[in-house]
Amino acid sequence: MSQSIPLLTWLVTLLTAVVLAIWPGILMGLSQYRWGRALVGWAAIPLASVKLFRGDTHATLELLVWQLGSGYPLAVLGYSGCAYLAMHTTGEPFNGLLVVGGAAFVSALVTLPVTMITLSIEQKTRYPVIEYLLSGWSVHGIMLIHLVISALLGWLVALAAFALH
Repeated sequence: MSQSIPLLTWLVTLLTAVVLAIWPGILMGLSQYRWGRALVGWAAIPLASVKLFRGDTHATLELLVWQLGSGYPLAVLGYSGCAYLAMHTTGEPFNGLLVVGGAAFVSALVTLPVTMITLSIEQKTRYPVIEYLLSGWSVHGIMLIHLVISALLGWLVALAAFALH
């Protein structure tokens, strides 16, 4: 099946997946105060938006939460673009799911070195990969679950656009 997907589609998907992996990789390398609310994922966006536009006293914190949470809708847009490109060039909706699955896998792999670089900059020391994998797997897993949810939502958006086309 993947042989029918053009090489250009795979290259665009690979580039998109790498770009989309930078945001969660940086978040996972920051201090707990900064990324803690991003773990809530999609649920943080509406509440932070309401508080931000209502003008609450902690508007800077809500702005930060809103900015951290806005990466998820951007991931949906990126993944849906890749899925739609695959569906449009091949005419098969399953190829869009295949491309999105590949993009989510690449994003998951790319977040590891980005997190390592962010940790080394934040702590001004080298952070061992094995130590991170043993201690930070739960946080990394939660963030990657949100990326997979974004990828599946992106495929559904692309499928709807493909059906309307």
